Amino acid sequence: MIKKIELYPNTTKIEAIKLSKEVGEALVNEGYEIVEKSPDLIIGFGGDGTLLNLLFSRLYNLNSYYLGVNCGTLGFLQDFEIVENAHDFAKKIKTYTAKEIKLASLKVVDKKDSNTFYALNEMYIVSDEEKSIRMEVMVNNDFLESYVGTGLIFSTPTGSTAHSLSAGGAVIYPGMDSLEMTPSEAIVNRKIRCFPRSICFSAENEIILRPSESQKIKIVADGIKVYTGDFDKLVVKIGEKVIYKINNPEKNFCDIFREKIM
Repeated sequence: MIKKIELYPNTTKIEAIKLSKEVGEALVNEGYEIVEKSPDLIIGFGGDGTLLNLLFSRLYNLNSYYLGVNCGTLGFLQDFEIVENAHDFAKKIKTYTAKEIKLASLKVVDKKDSNTFYALNEMYIVSDEEKSIRMEVMVNNDFLESYVGTGLIFSTPTGSTAHSLSAGGAVIYPGMDSLEMTPSEAIVNRKIRCFPRSICFSAENEIILRPSESQKIKIVADGIKVYTGDFDKLVVKIGEKVIYKINNPEKNFCDIFREKIM
């Protein structure tokens, strides 16, 4: 049962701050407690970056439900639009249910240590030396290809409408246990034959990347640079961590897709 609620506005947006105050007053009138620690529910006010910044700031350990209110942006993840009547919104919260969303993880292994990073939308692996990356791509223990190109994008179904889509990837329907690998400018010529299209893998698979030559890479998770340096192996998979997000019951995926993508 939801009793304690944290309000998380994008402080760079005046509309988000104003709306969070209005909703906060309405929630108090409905008997909810506004807190800053250990909430049952976090309500984010802003664009998609609001949720992504929240997750990053809390190391992707979100033990609360999340509900996103869009404030003047495309807001694909923030599927509740600007609230015209804060009191009606506050009354309806107890009727909503949350759905589980799985996050992607990427483990960087080198000779001395290993580090794991997480993303709700996507991981982007690119050279940190302004040149093409060269990697051997394995699916579990099976060799898939020798990739040469600008970079590789690994996206969740949630993130398939972001960077991956712009790079020519497919849109993955929400709720599917899958991980999409999309090449960014794969090189295809007489000597190098990379597969230039997206491949979707089930959540049971691990994608293992090994360097074909000595190189430094940069890893960007949900738009934030999280790693630069050498590596011996990268392991990408999905499903280690989850968040619980409340979606707008008045909108389904097809409604949102038509409204914000097409």
